[in-house]
Amino acid sequence: MSKSKIHEYNLLDTISIAVDVFKTQGYKKWEEDGKLPNKEVVKEKLKDMDKSKSLMPDYSTEIDYIFELKKDLVFKKLASTITDYESNVLEILEKKNVDVRHIGLIASLPLMAENIKKKEARTKKFEYYQENSRHVGTIGSVWNGAVTLIEKTVKQSQFGEFWIAVFVNEQKNIIKWLTQNEPKFEINEEYNVSAIVKDHKTTQWYGNETVVKNCKKQNATNN
Repeated sequence: MSKSKIHEYNLLDTISIAVDVFKTQGYKKWEEDGKLPNKEVVKEKLKDMDKSKSLMPDYSTEIDYIFELKKDLVFKKLASTITDYESNVLEILEKKNVDVRHIGLIASLPLMAENIKKKEARTKKFEYYQENSRHVGTIGSVWNGAVTLIEKTVKQSQFGEFWIAVFVNEQKNIIKWLTQNEPKFEINEEYNVSAIVKDHKTTQWYGNETVVKNCKKQNATNN
């Protein structure tokens, strides 16, 4: 008795459907909030590919970006720094057709691409401030100025939870405040603040950073 041939799908069509599913529901590896994993949704849409394709926008830009990643993956492979996941991605992107065994990996490609884009954008932001940021104020003295909040994150340490607020002033200088309580500042809002300069540091992220404490909000400059 002969084995039935595994049905194959065009790689470009499959990636297009994967991108469409990702834009619709984000990425779900397992069933969540009543929504099926991306892999299962892609499989369902592949059953009626002609109809699925007719309902989709043009995702050529997203698809081109995914295929552009092949160059970096090849370099990683040559440098022996490629991960198992990346090796599988590289192998898939060199195919013309795929089958159901590959759908899970293909469904994850739009998420991989988005994460790489975010990393690239963050790297460019860091490079900009590494070139432009200078230290402000005098260590131990009060510094006053107009700043805009560009980042606010919460971290965990052995001593408990703490927040990091990153501000930039008009001269593109980075002012960083570490505090135990959530800063009452909003991203992209501009404020007048006063703070005590705690340290001047040079890091691999923003370059020259002025670390402050006792940061206090005064009147918002846009009020």
